[in-house]
Amino acid sequence: MSKGLPPLIRAVKVLSSLTMASRVLGLARDQAIVFSLGAGTLSDAFFVAFGIPNLLRRLFGEGALNAATVPVISAKLEGEDVKGAWELVNRLFNLLALTLAAAVAMGIALAPYLIRLMAWGFAARPDQFAAAVRLLRIMFPYGLLVCLAALEMGALNSFGHFSSPAAAPIALNVCMISSALIAFKLLDLP
Repeated sequence: MSKGLPPLIRAVKVLSSLTMASRVLGLARDQAIVFSLGAGTLSDAFFVAFGIPNLLRRLFGEGALNAATVPVISAKLEGEDVKGAWELVNRLFNLLALTLAAAVAMGIALAPYLIRLMAWGFAARPDQFAAAVRLLRIMFPYGLLVCLAALEMGALNSFGHFSSPAAAPIALNVCMISSALIAFKLLDLP
């Protein structure tokens, strides 16, 4: 039945399905994390620590970066400058990697201050504060990697590839669910 649909409708159908699957798996991810860590101090520390590098993704990966780069890459492709488009993607990737590496290093160094800023109530519970700082330091490189992935997703969209970038969050959620459940089985969590 879907073979007779116009290409735009087929693309919307595929992207909508992948986005819905990602959202459902995001809920399952959060449930697996709470199942593994318990609903309390440790899971709160995890979600705060995860939220800070995730803010980098929202600001750089999905925000201004894609809004600025996708039209430029698309314009080069419309002018049939495929080589120039790939060179632009490579330059942007390298510049973003260097910039974010510096931000990650600063974030790791400033982790206690960031936790105090984002979750000021944790300071009243030294165990929760220490857990959040430690988790933030472990998770900060995620911000770099997910922003680079977002740049590549935008580039793939510019080149007319939509399914793989839309499916990437599904893979992330599956990995996080698996990791949470494996950690629950293998680690002696407090």
